[in-house]
Amino acid sequence: MTYGVIAAVFLVLLLVRTPLFIALGVATSMCFALIQPPPFTGLMAQQMYFITEKSELLAIPFFVLAAVLMTHGKSARRVTAFVGACVRWMPGGMALATIVSCVFFAAMCGLTPTAVVAVGALMLPGLVNAGYPERFSLGLVTSSGSLGILVPPSLVVLVFVVVATSSVQGYNQAAQEVAIMRMQEDAARQAKLAEQQTAQEQEDDPAAEFMPAWAADVHEDLDTEEGKEIAEQKTPPPQAAAAAAPRQPTTPVNLKNAFLAGVMPVLLIAAMFSLYAIITGIRSGARRERFSLPELGRTARRGVLALVLPAIVIAVILTGRMTVIQAAALAAVYAFVLEVFLYRAVRLRDLPAVVREAGSMVGMILIILAVTMAFNYYLANELIIIDLTNWIQAHFHSRLGFLLAVNILLLFLGCLMDILSAVFITVPLLLPAALQLGIDPIHFGVIFLINFEIGYLTPPIGVNLFTAGAVFKKDLVQVSRSVLPFLGLLLVALALVTYFPGISLWMVRAFGG
Repeated sequence: MTYGVIAAVFLVLLLVRTPLFIALGVATSMCFALIQPPPFTGLMAQQMYFITEKSELLAIPFFVLAAVLMTHGKSARRVTAFVGACVRWMPGGMALATIVSCVFFAAMCGLTPTAVVAVGALMLPGLVNAGYPERFSLGLVTSSGSLGILVPPSLVVLVFVVVATSSVQGYNQAAQEVAIMRMQEDAARQAKLAEQQTAQEQEDDPAAEFMPAWAADVHEDLDTEEGKEIAEQKTPPPQAAAAAAPRQPTTPVNLKNAFLAGVMPVLLIAAMFSLYAIITGIRSGARRERFSLPELGRTARRGVLALVLPAIVIAVILTGRMTVIQAAALAAVYAFVLEVFLYRAVRLRDLPAVVREAGSMVGMILIILAVTMAFNYYLANELIIIDLTNWIQAHFHSRLGFLLAVNILLLFLGCLMDILSAVFITVPLLLPAALQLGIDPIHFGVIFLINFEIGYLTPPIGVNLFTAGAVFKKDLVQVSRSVLPFLGLLLVALALVTYFPGISLWMVRAFGG
């Protein structure tokens, strides 16, 4: 009943559009109020303070600053021109250029709605003028940017890794406490049983009252079946701790593995989108342009510097030349030099406004993470996460059934909340259960993110739908109908990635993750 009231308060706060950190903070405070002894404010503040011990969070300000600089600059136009020069001569070339541009720009700026605005506004008129159906063109520019959340440097992936790491640690701590309690209970039970057996033996053997207590065990014949049974009962079984011990992740949860795991799924989805775009271009008789080497060289000089940013970030991380924090700092410096000195799209006097915008985004993310850390502690301390995991294991006897249920749940949640909110709220609850069922945490993360790629395109909270409607002056029904074929392709890709873990884990294994 109490938890029902807390959940109701949390949902009401979300429905009235209260900021997530306030809604989650109020709900977490109500949970901490249930902890005995009553003074809980210090404990909650202490758990929120522990966010300062997570050094990987230092990468967030740098990645956000790089994203804001690229958004304010001319990178979108230059990337689009270069990609167009590369592929416009192919069947469906203009559509292919749109897909690639949206994916890379969404990755660079960290937000798919920004890709819809920056790239979609440039490409939609060109697609329609080239002869592509308007509905297809609208759906393409609305859908393609959602793939960027799996491409480095992805802010969403970074947040997922931080929350997942905290969740695994909290579950392990709770599981160890449960294992210790079970061992203590087993030891007490065995001691009581031994006392009862000794008393029974003394009643059955009249000579036992003349035997010293220290000599009683000497007369037990351990070679007999009865003696072996008594010895086993007196010794706590070694499996007592193992039964409750946490199952360790098969793949370490870190940013390198998370980025690698997203490579093949992104290529898969982009290939499916591209095949559909080529077929549509051929059927509609869309105009193709001739390949121009001079144009390619000219656009390459202007756009390739912006296009290689994700490649630089992942390369320095994979080769071990830089840590994630150093790579994030490099991305920020790279974006600064590119937009301020080379492209001259951001003036020095504009930098204070850019930094303020980045600071607001960083503050929002960090304060929600701090509250999430406290929420994770409560789940572990009160063993709620253990109870939930046990319930899931009791009702789902296979990984396939569990993953099917998770996909249905996440698709539903994707219609109601944005992706960062979902990471903060649902990952601490679902990831431990996935681990106990033997599901790889990195694979689970990819499944999670693809579900919310789909959530970007589903009403009533589909952010890309509203963004496209506002930018292109279309109503929600028109935009929703335009993305239906792409939703179907995403659902097929989700099923493939879910039930064939090798798609997401092949690159991780190849690089020793």
